[in-house]
Amino acid sequence: MEEYRDLPPAKERPEELHFSFCTEDMLYDQALEENWEAPEPLEAGSSLAFGQDFGSECLPGVLREYVEAVSKNTQTAMGLAGTMALGVLAACFQNKYLIEVAPGWEEPLNLYTTAVAEPGERKSAVIKAMTAPLYEYEKKRAAEEKPSLDYFNSKRRLIQNSISALESGKVKDSESNILNKLSELHEQLAEMPQKYAYRLIIDDTTPEKLADIMSQQGGSIVLSSAEGGVFQTMAGRYDSGSSLDVYLKAHAGDPVYVDRIGRESNILINPHLTLLLACQPEIISRVMANREMTGRGLPARFIYGWCPRRVGSRTSEVTAIPDRVRDEYYKRVFTALSSQPRRAVLRGDSEFNKLRAMYQSDVERKVNDEFASITDWMSKHVGAMCRIAALYHCWEHPEDAAEIPIPGETLALALGNVDFYIESALRAYTSGKGEGLLYNAKYIWKRICDSDLCVLSRSELYSLCRGRFTYSSELDKPLEFLEKLGYIRLSKVKTTGRPRWLIDVNPLTRLLAP
Repeated sequence: MEEYRDLPPAKERPEELHFSFCTEDMLYDQALEENWEAPEPLEAGSSLAFGQDFGSECLPGVLREYVEAVSKNTQTAMGLAGTMALGVLAACFQNKYLIEVAPGWEEPLNLYTTAVAEPGERKSAVIKAMTAPLYEYEKKRAAEEKPSLDYFNSKRRLIQNSISALESGKVKDSESNILNKLSELHEQLAEMPQKYAYRLIIDDTTPEKLADIMSQQGGSIVLSSAEGGVFQTMAGRYDSGSSLDVYLKAHAGDPVYVDRIGRESNILINPHLTLLLACQPEIISRVMANREMTGRGLPARFIYGWCPRRVGSRTSEVTAIPDRVRDEYYKRVFTALSSQPRRAVLRGDSEFNKLRAMYQSDVERKVNDEFASITDWMSKHVGAMCRIAALYHCWEHPEDAAEIPIPGETLALALGNVDFYIESALRAYTSGKGEGLLYNAKYIWKRICDSDLCVLSRSELYSLCRGRFTYSSELDKPLEFLEKLGYIRLSKVKTTGRPRWLIDVNPLTRLLAP
């Protein structure tokens, strides 16, 4: 079609530049002449087909048994309890170890996990069963520490009261003696920073309160919820804008500074935040439609567990969780939480490093093609898989994990569910109602088809989509996505002014259309 590169207006274009003018033979001849191939299915946006569930066989030991028992008891998808299990492991070890993925590349062990399931899929029951030992441990430890904590805080208040009495003039003495006493008391107070009751896990809260609690707990906390309120809070439910910094920075353990007028500032040097969430697909759609969240990379930090529907296939019979399995799971969680924080660095053995390098190379080859719609998520994927492998290792060796290199088979175990994680991320990223990359590409493709043109200019396409997009640059990624899937070809044509971008449409798309 080179003779038509200088395109007249669409309405005045020759009939042969419209698909409705072309016979099947003409379309086949054109496809053969221009080396077109059949495009990949646009609906999936990748070669993966949605529908795979979490494989419990890729979990270590008793954790596998408990996840299977919970799923059977609640008659829910394995991915629901399996995704929650990853969050529980992170809750146990996030403030104890780092994983050296490669020289100069370290990752903390906290995770942002969210299981995604339709209404009525018993998300609350599953998250309650999986997190129960976390709450029990928190209650037990807080009760044990209460007497000593009360005594400490009483002693601290006495010092504060003595300082107030001296400063107010209630104590009669010479100025020099009062200053000396104040100096001594302030030194004592400095050596007794305020202590708070032990907290391990909290529900939905504001970002400012979250930073307060993390500061009180030495920078470490778990935020768990079976509702979507956490995402609403991130988007600014309590103020006029979003407050994402604490969530963005805490994922990588970067320092968090929260300064507020009239209140004491919070400085978290080594924050450890784990998000253990379950929500409905509609919530994820809203997240993906929020341009600030997606623009700042919040969705890329999550491990998604997209769970197939079970409503309609459940029975009235309930299978109880075996006491042995529950007791062993609780015991393991308690042991993990009771082990002392070390901030030690975990390292893999030679097989671990070889498998990590191979997998990382494979990801790099596919990230701009097969996974073009989740490029930002895939950029963090290898690190996330190594975090999961490190957590499996710690679960098996809670007391001496740093003394034993992580074997390659443990990373292989973590990678056993990699298709499930990637598929879930693809579903999450394409769940936005009209805002995700796939949905924008589908919209643009419909407008191209409606135009009936074999070739059109980028400016013409922008005019067709003007009600949808504010800036022409918003067409870039969807067009690149359509080109990679084989629906169009983009070409630049020289003009006397700025070069023009033209869009050639694959003629086979008309032959393959239903």
